[in-house]
Amino acid sequence: MTNPTLRSDERGQILVFTAVSLVALMGFTALTIDASFMYDRRNKLYAAADAAAKSAAFAMQRSTSAPNLQTFANHEFAISGFTGMTGNCSATSGTVVCVHNPPLNGPYTGNPHFVEVIASQPSTPTFFGRVLGWLTANPGARAVAGFVNPSACIIINQDLRIGNFQFTLDGCGIQVGENLQGDNPNSEVADPNGANTPPVEVVGDPPGSPCIGYCDQMGDLHLGAAAPTDPLAGKLPTPANPGGCGPATAPVVGPGNPDAWVCFDNISPAVTTLLAGNYYITGTINIDNLRGDDVFLFLANGVPGGRFNVVQENKFLHLTAHTTGPYAGVVVWQEIADTNPFSCINCPPLGITEPFPPNHFTIEWDGAFYLPGVDQDFKNHMTFTPLNGCALFITRNLNLENGNGGFTNVNCANLFPGAAFLSIAVTE
Repeated sequence: MTNPTLRSDERGQILVFTAVSLVALMGFTALTIDASFMYDRRNKLYAAADAAAKSAAFAMQRSTSAPNLQTFANHEFAISGFTGMTGNCSATSGTVVCVHNPPLNGPYTGNPHFVEVIASQPSTPTFFGRVLGWLTANPGARAVAGFVNPSACIIINQDLRIGNFQFTLDGCGIQVGENLQGDNPNSEVADPNGANTPPVEVVGDPPGSPCIGYCDQMGDLHLGAAAPTDPLAGKLPTPANPGGCGPATAPVVGPGNPDAWVCFDNISPAVTTLLAGNYYITGTINIDNLRGDDVFLFLANGVPGGRFNVVQENKFLHLTAHTTGPYAGVVVWQEIADTNPFSCINCPPLGITEPFPPNHFTIEWDGAFYLPGVDQDFKNHMTFTPLNGCALFITRNLNLENGNGGFTNVNCANLFPGAAFLSIAVTE
């Protein structure tokens, strides 16, 4: 016989279990809905913070005075659908948008070329979580944007040929528009610390044979890559000829004013110093031991057209770019239609061909060395030395045949302020 009391007890246990399970299930559902809402809110804050940081960085780059970065950041949040923006970082309601230039946190702390945006919506009410005592949440996001160098600091539009020569790159890579050739067991592209192998992107022409010779030491080699991109295309205003072009023969020449222009149709090997200023060159710059700080050199197309020429052996070129103005960060620009080579094969000084190739030519500079339509041919010892650790080098063909030497580009995370080749990117 069945005990009725036992059945009654069982029914009571099931009711209790069902009630507890429903409460737990409802609580879990409530938490899931609220957590999903907060997660979505946080993602929207991240997207708005990224846009705000980039917008503020753009404003900072383009303005000659100190722009109100908060205004630009608030505008991006408004576009993203947020309301009640406040720059008061201690606010407990609304959409808090804190803009810091320079950043107060992270690897770019104190760097004036970056903008940090920290956004939050404190006291955001929950929907169902309040049943469990979860009344509000504080979704937030952070973004840092600023000026960054191109990922490739050496851009060869056509062919790169390397002999007994080493590219030492840290934080950037090489782009080659056609073929790469290593002529020597010491042909190398490497990181100075051996930690991050620099990328070497080679397009190849014809496809299938883009790397010839010693290719196993060419960094992190990628064949069949996309064509190189020109980070300076369309970013520099083409200067007008200031007129009065004549030869430069004195040891010290130039305007002596970084905003002023002067034109030369020839620079003699006797010139040792270029004073601060802008140089419009319609002929040959003959390099013996030449130095110029706070300068911009424009090598114009024409007849004969601007060009560099190294006079005999053991020669030296030192150039530093402007830090302000439309050509900030660009030290040399040879017009793309001006294809006069920068050559050290025989280096004819003033039209006289030497019977031997020169030895040990050194270039040290900062900023961008921009010769996109030029063939450069260097033999024997050739040394490229960026003064600030990292610089941009763009040319059509580069032949570093025979001899030895090196190109050292390190610490390429550092920036040249205001340079035309910099781009704005979200870095954190």
